[in-house]
Amino acid sequence: MTKFQCPVEGCGKVLSKLQVMHFRASHDCDPVEWVEQQYSSEIQDKYTYGWGCYAIAEEYEWLSSDMVDEIVDTRTHRESVTGENNPMKRHEVADQFAGETNPAKRQAVREKIRQANTGRTMSEEAKRKISIKNTGNEISKDHRKAISESSSNMDRSYMQTDMYSQALSESLKGREPTYPSPYEVDELSHKVRSSWEEEIGRLLVQQGIQYDYELEFELSIGSYYPDFVVETCIIEVKGWSNERSIRKAERFTSEFPSYTYIVVGEKIPCDIHIPWDRRDELLELIDDE
Repeated sequence: MTKFQCPVEGCGKVLSKLQVMHFRASHDCDPVEWVEQQYSSEIQDKYTYGWGCYAIAEEYEWLSSDMVDEIVDTRTHRESVTGENNPMKRHEVADQFAGETNPAKRQAVREKIRQANTGRTMSEEAKRKISIKNTGNEISKDHRKAISESSSNMDRSYMQTDMYSQALSESLKGREPTYPSPYEVDELSHKVRSSWEEEIGRLLVQQGIQYDYELEFELSIGSYYPDFVVETCIIEVKGWSNERSIRKAERFTSEFPSYTYIVVGEKIPCDIHIPWDRRDELLELIDDE
């Protein structure tokens, strides 16, 4: 364990990172209180600028990341995305993703990656073993169901704000889109790609509404697979959007005017938009159609 001298002036005692007992016995105070008195302002400035708790702890050597957590004003989930102290909103960080300084955007690097992966395939069993190794265990159906129910009950109202959408769009600008792996749901006859899709699927099944999942539509810009198709209603579940999804939504509403295009979640071009917290209204709309 790293050793260092007590930072209190005139003490000089050699300590390890956890010096709570020493501070209380020798200096009659809690170490966090002492750090707040001496360094609170500069630690808060570093955190506001985007330094993580671990990075701040390393900067002071004798300060633990847990102490930093107690000292700084911890950001909420909403502020982490929409606030000015979101590191992803700093120009130099955003440039690492969208700018020419991103190594993955250099042609030589992309070509090297392509050559390294040419001809390589991975079996489903190999993927499963890698997943187990990375997570430490397999997720049972009951556990997956519990996670899904917990996720469905989370407050995501902040995701509907313009500030959230703008911050997310800026952080993802220039990055290639990725898609979540589909998973099985006992009550449904098909796999889904998110807990939101799962909830809408359950909602339709519980009401006895028949639908097609990811039915293919051929657009002028390529194939499009909306989440749910109920007769002449298209239901797209949208957690977040990018330029590609917006462009396909615009083309679909233009090229298939006989369908009613309903979007549940984040708003993109559509005939009818339903915020996620009012998703139950979907059933009334389908009945009306």
